[in-house]
Amino acid sequence: NLAAGRVERLASLATIATPALVLRGEPELGSMTAPADAGRFDLLIPGSRVAAIPGAGHNLHREQPERFLA
Repeated sequence: NLAAGRVERLASLATIATPALVLRGEPELGSMTAPADAGRFDLLIPGSRVAAIPGAGHNLHREQPERFLA
């Protein structure tokens, strides 16, 4: 069941024990991670935070490599 697998994967985010940065592109540029989803990941991963990379869509590391590595 695909839905059950997704729930299981989302639940596993709570087991991450290191600081995490959830990166997303700008939604209007075709980002696959919507602001609401990024915020949900942030809530599920203890100690994490969310940041958007302006001028990037789905391939953050290719579209804005300098910002991605900063």
